[in-house]
Amino acid sequence: MSVSRCCRGGGGDGAKPERLLQGRAWKVCMTNCPTLIVMVGLPARGKTYISKKLTRYLNWIGVPTKEFNVGQYRRDLVKTYKSFEFFLPDNKEALKIRKKCALAALNDVRRYLCEENGHVAVFDATNTTRERRDTIYKFGEENGFKTFFVESVCVDPEVIAANIVVSRNFRLC
Repeated sequence: MSVSRCCRGGGGDGAKPERLLQGRAWKVCMTNCPTLIVMVGLPARGKTYISKKLTRYLNWIGVPTKEFNVGQYRRDLVKTYKSFEFFLPDNKEALKIRKKCALAALNDVRRYLCEENGHVAVFDATNTTRERRDTIYKFGEENGFKTFFVESVCVDPEVIAANIVVSRNFRLC
């Protein structure tokens, strides 16, 4: 992975707030920062909804937080995918594109937490493979981020169908 190491004195190392704040514009670090929250779950299970609500709430209480939606990186990079075949696990070309988008989002997470004085980054993607979660966890360790995973589980077919409709209608706007 080609991401550079975070310049900040990592969260979870027992550092006193004064050390974390030295030379920074922060007045209070209300979290064990920097913190990386990683969403996990199948499509249409509410990950983005949770990410947006969590980001909004944390910002509202004064914790600088930003959401990084890998799907949006993909939509920005690939304008012309019209088929479910893009998401098939044996589609090698699409797999490369999806991995590239995830790495771009992780680089932006690093930049936000290390250079832009963010406290919490919410990494919003399916992250359903063990390999992807291992990559993200190692990324967090290498950069001194407190990393944890939040899985969104929904098995109600009516809710899933409604989420798909809402998601499609939102993207058409």
